[in-house]
Amino acid sequence: MKIYNYFNLIFLKALSELNFVKGFYFYNIIWITLYPLIQIIIDFFIFSNIFSAKLGYNDDRSYSYGLYISCGIIFWKLFLDLVNKTSSIYYDNSNEIKKTNLPISVMSLSIITGCLIEFILIFCIFIIFQIIYLNYFSFYIFHIFYTLILFIIFSISIGFLFAPLTLFLKGSNQLVLIFNQLLFWSAPIVYPISIIPKNLQIIISYNPITMFINNFHNALIFEQVPRFLDCIGIIIYTLVFCIISYLVNKRLYNGILDKI
Repeated sequence: MKIYNYFNLIFLKALSELNFVKGFYFYNIIWITLYPLIQIIIDFFIFSNIFSAKLGYNDDRSYSYGLYISCGIIFWKLFLDLVNKTSSIYYDNSNEIKKTNLPISVMSLSIITGCLIEFILIFCIFIIFQIIYLNYFSFYIFHIFYTLILFIIFSISIGFLFAPLTLFLKGSNQLVLIFNQLLFWSAPIVYPISIIPKNLQIIISYNPITMFINNFHNALIFEQVPRFLDCIGIIIYTLVFCIISYLVNKRLYNGILDKI
């Protein structure tokens, strides 16, 4: 199978994932970016100015916590979108799988493309807001790209682990929601890990989301090169979950085709 033969289809499906209406792309972009923009403004003004919240990392910038929480939530949203959409890929695309025999890889790439388009728009707003309002820009931003690639692979691997479950077990999408909530609050996305008791910090540090978020925070907020151990950790986690996800779906694929 040659993926480039499906390029137009992947792009069109990605736009449909974002509910883009042909001829109204500009308005679609506004609607996609409006809510994140409002959220970023709230994070900066409510958490940073009104509450005067600071991170406690010898950081005396008044806007530091707003910067911290906005960064974490942007990447968390990308993770949520990828996991939620890939976990329901068989259920949502059952007609296409049965009638057109469309490769799963094409559907996966359309999901990744759609999520990335939305992420890039939101991330650009975040960076522009930093530059214009805060007069701040981290030149360590280029260190996020290799972490971002692994983050995407890790996210869709988690999603594909749940994909057979959501097909065979009705109501299992609630299990995905619970799993996401547990991951969210067990990672330093909206709170600095320094406020957690020492014994819990060790446990939280083994959470793969913690390793990814630490790398993003280090590059974009603290202007540091991502920690070597975190990089090794996310590579191992990504490979393990990718292999497990592939083996599970390969093993159950005939059953999946029968079920849909």
